[in-house]
Amino acid sequence: MNSKDGRKFPCKVCGKEFTRIGNLKDHEATHTGEKRHVCKVCNKNFTQHRNLKDHERTHSGVKGYVCTVCNKGFTQRRNLKDHLATHSGEKRHVCRTCGKNFTQRRNLKDHEVTHSGVKQYVCKECGKGFTQKRNLNKHVSLEHKEKVKEDEDNSDVEMTEVQKNSASDSENEMLKKVKNDDNTGSLEKETTEKLHKDNENDARDEITKKVNEEIENVKINEIKNESLKMVVEENVQTQNQKKDASESKDSIEKSND
Repeated sequence: MNSKDGRKFPCKVCGKEFTRIGNLKDHEATHTGEKRHVCKVCNKNFTQHRNLKDHERTHSGVKGYVCTVCNKGFTQRRNLKDHLATHSGEKRHVCRTCGKNFTQRRNLKDHEVTHSGVKQYVCKECGKGFTQKRNLNKHVSLEHKEKVKEDEDNSDVEMTEVQKNSASDSENEMLKKVKNDDNTGSLEKETTEKLHKDNENDARDEITKKVNEEIENVKINEIKNESLKMVVEENVQTQNQKKDASESKDSIEKSND
């Protein structure tokens, strides 16, 4: 709802004013945490209506936000802003703990984990945890290099076994096909004769059907012609009756004169 008299709607928490009541409610949600905007596809909730609209594009695939520098498209506004920073070098994402700036929001999130101490990336080989994924990858490549190589070799061996089994299955299939070739000739001959016979029967049935349809059409035309003849005769009879009545009327009028 808009204020027709220019009146503004103030936030009861921080005093910020808005010309639309809807914008005020979205703003108040930033204080209360209420997420009243719900995605109809996945039921995810949002505090801001514009954030819901941005999210809905991830389902539709429509990339409505286009970079003016390289024409790359994005489904969400914030992703476009982060991308533009790669052209301008602007570091608009600031760490609240140490003030360090980042061009990408995801890089800020990775950095913030270093302050929280949460080690969400865990090595599968030794269980050691890391706050950042790149540190985990570096650890695996240095500490478990031999294990990685061994896994790759095992993977190659497994692939070779799969290929051998596949080749063996192909050979068995070929042998089976050769064994069946002896019976194929007689089976094909029998099938061909049956198909030929079926085709003859189908052709005979089709001809009979067409003849019956022609006969039926002739009968229908005869009925139509007979009906038309009766209608014409009735019309002629009616016209004659009208003519006789008119002549009789004229004769009476002459007699009266």
